[in-house]
Amino acid sequence: MKIWLTILGLILVNSVSGTNQPPNIEGDWIRVPLKNEIIGDYNGIRFDADTLYNVSPAIEAIGKYKLKGDTILVENYEQRLFTYKIQKHTSDSLIISSSDSEFKYYSRRLEFDSSLIFNSIFLGLGASPDHRPEFKVRLSRSGKMKFKGSKNCKVKGTNIFSMDKSRLKKIDSLFQWSNINRTIQPELGALTDQMITLTIEYNSNQTKTIKGEYYKMPFRLRGLIWTLFRELRIRELI
Repeated sequence: MKIWLTILGLILVNSVSGTNQPPNIEGDWIRVPLKNEIIGDYNGIRFDADTLYNVSPAIEAIGKYKLKGDTILVENYEQRLFTYKIQKHTSDSLIISSSDSEFKYYSRRLEFDSSLIFNSIFLGLGASPDHRPEFKVRLSRSGKMKFKGSKNCKVKGTNIFSMDKSRLKKIDSLFQWSNINRTIQPELGALTDQMITLTIEYNSNQTKTIKGEYYKMPFRLRGLIWTLFRELRIRELI
């Protein structure tokens, strides 16, 4: 009996999904580059509530959007109207087209990896041209943090404490969204800002070190870096 109820439920769900309801495109979508195209560290779009954002990697609101069947209607903040046709949509992929272009995206949900477990995270900030804090901090899996301030910090020397549990949980989540195994070292070039060094030890003896200025660091790691900054600022160490 339970089996037939389950089958009946699936039939009802499929019947509903077969109606002319617009597809659910909410969330983050990452653009698939064309052949021989280089689009940088991160290039995508975000549908959030009634607003469309461009993420590349700065997050910029494009305008309000709404769905009409398989058409996306976007009105920007200059009250100009743009239309995009949904050519294909699944939970993992989205293809849309305008009058002369086609764009392919995959859902950022595909990048989430629950098997990623960090063992320790080291963050170091070097010499600053405009007197920003220079320090080193290491976060362990248990939440223990060891901070050592050197210059332009509110507290100099070594300070040991435990990270707030809610932010430790956030660090865990951000790391699992980091796509770390596909993250590459950005080109350094001539430094115009403070150098950041981020080293993450994770899973079974895996290590990834990324160096660069903050706005040249991989987009997927910036939230993690910012959460560490926030912990230090709340504790008035920097």
